[in-house]
Amino acid sequence: MHELFKFLLPIYLLIPICLTKKEVVLILLFLAGFSFSHAQNIQLTGTVKDTLAKPLPNANILAFPQETGHQTRFAISSAEGLYRLRLEKGIAYRVEVSYMGYDKITHTIRLTQDAERDFIMRPLSDQLGEIVIKQRLAVKV
Repeated sequence: MHELFKFLLPIYLLIPICLTKKEVVLILLFLAGFSFSHAQNIQLTGTVKDTLAKPLPNANILAFPQETGHQTRFAISSAEGLYRLRLEKGIAYRVEVSYMGYDKITHTIRLTQDAERDFIMRPLSDQLGEIVIKQRLAVKV
């Protein structure tokens, strides 16, 4: 709590004298609440790669909260396969990683601090091996 007052004291000194004591207290409580709510977020970071360790750009990473009253979070991997998800601390999420042509990965997590998690995507096993297109001319000359 001592750290909070060290943070708020310079702000208190900048508040104009024309505000009432009640208004000053409300402003300080708002700022304190904002700093506490910001501290409730954590980050899940990592990479999305294929089985050959090649990065998969533009992979979709979705985090579905398992408790009501929280928002679904998402990220898209960069050209290097890197992603960053901002999640709420202590909330259970079902994380789904998907990429076209690869099996979807589903993972359940509940984090209390920043964490790193890498995902290795496997190619779909039910892909067609070869497609042969035969064409006939509509008119014979």
